[in-house]
Amino acid sequence: MALNKRVIHSQGREIIYNVYKFMLTEKEQGQLSIPLNSLRERVATATGVGLNTVKRILKEASEKPEHSKFSSPRKTINKESTKSSVDKFEEEIILRIIYTYDEVEAEYLDREVVGGSVLELIIKIGESKTDDDEESDCYSSDD
Repeated sequence: MALNKRVIHSQGREIIYNVYKFMLTEKEQGQLSIPLNSLRERVATATGVGLNTVKRILKEASEKPEHSKFSSPRKTINKESTKSSVDKFEEEIILRIIYTYDEVEAEYLDREVVGGSVLELIIKIGESKTDDDEESDCYSSDD
């Protein structure tokens, strides 16, 4: 009986069952179905995995430290790319927007400071003009 009790997941249980079936068929036949000197083929047949999988696992085992565990493949998560593809035309538009923003910001910072506060011109619609003045402004050509 094994001293270290571990939970064996479904894949491990399937491999154990495959090994059991392989050994049972050899017992019933009374002879070895695959010779003992071809060990990798016996392991592949007994576990129910391919020969290349057995070779890959044996290579991984020889490269890892003695008491470390096997690593399982990680799930791949499809993340959206943080980079976007922008053609030259769109790039020039974006650069022009940034450039004009920088000009407006520089103009705002260059405003004259009067009495410790920034002098701003705010026009409120409907406060300084009457309805008659607005109609005349619409039809006049001051431009």
